[in-house]
Amino acid sequence: MRRGIGPLLIAVAMTSYAAMPAGAEDWPDDARSGRVVGGAALVRATPDEEGELRGAIRYGTRVPLLEHGGPTPRCPGWFRVFDEGWVCEDNLRPSMEEPLAEPQPRVRGTRTLPYRYWRVPDGGAPVFRRPGEPPIARLTADAIIATHRWGRVGDAHSRRLDGTWIRRDALRALRPSRFEGVETDADSLPRLAWNIRHRTALRDRIGGRIVDRLRYHTRVRTGAPPSDAYVELDSGQYVREDALTSFSVAAPPADLASGERWVDVELDSQILVAYEGVTPVFATLVSTGRPWRDRETPRGEFRVWIKMATSTMDQLEDPDATDRYSVEAVPWVQYFEGSNALHAAFWHDSFGARVSHGCINLSPADARRLFDWSEPVLPPGWVTVRPTASQPGTRIRVR
Repeated sequence: MRRGIGPLLIAVAMTSYAAMPAGAEDWPDDARSGRVVGGAALVRATPDEEGELRGAIRYGTRVPLLEHGGPTPRCPGWFRVFDEGWVCEDNLRPSMEEPLAEPQPRVRGTRTLPYRYWRVPDGGAPVFRRPGEPPIARLTADAIIATHRWGRVGDAHSRRLDGTWIRRDALRALRPSRFEGVETDADSLPRLAWNIRHRTALRDRIGGRIVDRLRYHTRVRTGAPPSDAYVELDSGQYVREDALTSFSVAAPPADLASGERWVDVELDSQILVAYEGVTPVFATLVSTGRPWRDRETPRGEFRVWIKMATSTMDQLEDPDATDRYSVEAVPWVQYFEGSNALHAAFWHDSFGARVSHGCINLSPADARRLFDWSEPVLPPGWVTVRPTASQPGTRIRVR
């Protein structure tokens, strides 16, 4: 399973883009790219305001100018910037520099997440337009916010993504889980298990002497079938069966194409397995919806209908919500059924237990890995992408 591209800048080869596309009369002849301005630029499948939405490109990205299309009622002209991808020229400014894009969300170096994340404690926290000025708003308790990793004004404040500022001593820093799944295959998957208890006793025989203790989320390989509530490991030692979780392999979807990438999520075990055709390639623990209070993750077969580099999730305006939450800039989001999504969860380490509001929570490393592996691929510089007939969204089965 391939890793993410990483935070490298991607320069698009210029051999085909040295000259402006025919028909772009209002643009300089020596423009080599178009820079996205005015926020994210919507990408359409055809040069038309009513064309199918393909996604959106981040502000500041320099896109190639592959072809020019004529005016439409609300756009003076269109540029094709991608296969089946057109942007209104109102959203672009000429650039004499080569196209340049960066994978989204941007993660620097060996960091786990694109931003710093904080929880607002009881009593809330004031928000400032600029450090040193009176507060302009107050965040509610338990909200989770994202800030840039640099401050520029001493060490006391951090800048939020919307440009406002907040004192760091008014927040509690969140430490993301370092848990990661594992590559697997058809032979190893049936014997793969994780310990989902803290300090599980490891015994020399069934009911025998404790020789060690397994740490939370330790991955093990099982040996003989369970006996007397114990499982034998391939090491010859024993643990209680109820301390482990393992995946029950089921028949693949009947209409699966050869080599098709798809994901199988088993609610009982809280394990996700990624397949290529009938071959398992990756397995990991997840956290799905709690089965009470109408939060269980929906069962069935779905397809990813949109992928987003980040998405803010909340229930602040839902009058029927039994509790309120707000989480800014959740990374690596794949919506598959309404507002239910696969996404990174950096506010807990309870993978293997049902703790979500219906989404499928993954550790940050696993969410990034699956996001890069699944379809449609998010092109560098894009912040959202939608499937097409030629590149449908990855199939998600929840059972």
